[in-house]
Amino acid sequence: MAAEDAPTDTPSPVESPSATAASGADISHVLFRHRAYPLADQTRIAGGDDDAAILVQADASLLLHREGNQWYLTTERGTVTVNGQPSVPGQALVQGDLIMLAGSGEVLQLITVIGADGP
Repeated sequence: MAAEDAPTDTPSPVESPSATAASGADISHVLFRHRAYPLADQTRIAGGDDDAAILVQADASLLLHREGNQWYLTTERGTVTVNGQPSVPGQALVQGDLIMLAGSGEVLQLITVIGADGP
């Protein structure tokens, strides 16, 4: 094969989920350990350095909450990242965002589940 015939395809950079998502309005579930959990207007997620769980309890580590069409993350922990970056208090979230509880290695992804009636 001549040099001019060699493939010149280079992989395109991968955009973060936040960069490709339009908004958080369609978020319906959080994907955790290969299971999709429906989000209520407020969903609390407990997690320590060794484990995490989807729970509804007052002392949970994370709170995902909706105001209008926007989802937000609130946490007291300094070891939570969103898309690999340290979380910010009251951070706005969009579909596809990856939330990681540092130390545990647990990752949660915000997704939209499409059913028979649409999103």
